[in-house]
Amino acid sequence: MNKKEKSMRRNDNTLQLKVSEVSRVSKVSGQGRLACTTTQVPAKGGQVRSTTLETAKEVRSTIIYDKTRHKTAKPASCKFLITQSLSHLITSQKAAFTLAEILITLAVIGIVAALTIPNLVMKYKEKVTVTKLRKAYSIINSAYQMALLENGDFDNWGFYKTGIVETDEDGNLHFNDTAIYDMSLLWEKIGKNLNITEKCMPEQNNCTRIKAYYNLNGEERRSDINNVPNITLNNGMVLIGGWVNSASCTNKNDICSDFAIDINGIKQPPNAFGQDIFYFYIHPNNIMPIGGKTEPSSSRTFENNCNRTSTSEDAGYGCTAWVIEKGNMDYLHCNDLSWTGKQKCD
Repeated sequence: MNKKEKSMRRNDNTLQLKVSEVSRVSKVSGQGRLACTTTQVPAKGGQVRSTTLETAKEVRSTIIYDKTRHKTAKPASCKFLITQSLSHLITSQKAAFTLAEILITLAVIGIVAALTIPNLVMKYKEKVTVTKLRKAYSIINSAYQMALLENGDFDNWGFYKTGIVETDEDGNLHFNDTAIYDMSLLWEKIGKNLNITEKCMPEQNNCTRIKAYYNLNGEERRSDINNVPNITLNNGMVLIGGWVNSASCTNKNDICSDFAIDINGIKQPPNAFGQDIFYFYIHPNNIMPIGGKTEPSSSRTFENNCNRTSTSEDAGYGCTAWVIEKGNMDYLHCNDLSWTGKQKCD
């Protein structure tokens, strides 16, 4: 029996191939698979058998007439099953999204973004603050250690320690000459090891000073900072204060002086203690952040002076050590943190 070619017909969405071209179909198997069915009738009767074939080799071997085994062999009926999307074969309009579906999806994305992005931005800014504060602490403490090596013990630097400060009716501080001298001497000694771009001392008017600042609960602080030293560094940070307030500074825990660092400069908000302004003590041997776990209970502790519900004028003074050691500012979001208990907000 001669080989006969049978055409595989298709509807609008199928391919039309001839059986003799089956071998070529196998070359596009990545786009679909070939399914052929042949009906074989045994030579001496018996049961009709149908077989589904999927390879070009199987189809060829079946459609060739074999005298020794079969009386008749009907050629395979084949169709090409598409298993991968082919754009030029798709005519259905249901493949695209409707305008309503797109708008609903965009609305969901917008809601999720509105809920998550502000929190992510806030956390990022707090991490930046932690990094800046740690860097500032490293810079100022290194400068102080160099000053000790160059000038000897703090108590021998030549301070008068007889400074007097008076407060006017607007709350501004006014220092006598010895107080101004001591603060100027402090930053002269330490400043030799800092990159200072501007030094604004008490009673000096032609320089940049902070105009207003706030404590941790958002209340405006007294304006005495307007008349204390403001030392601007080349990285934009500003050292504020430097009141030499101890008649003797020899024991390691003596507080010889204190000052604050505005880590992003006095021209940038929020200008608030515990947020971008952080306080430090100067001890005889080192500089330490205020509010540490060993802070005397009568002083500016973390628990009392780093709490947003505090009504203390010093609210925010006790946050510095926490930020440096714990690496977070969670006290801005919950009020029950402590050195011995809860140390992160839930």
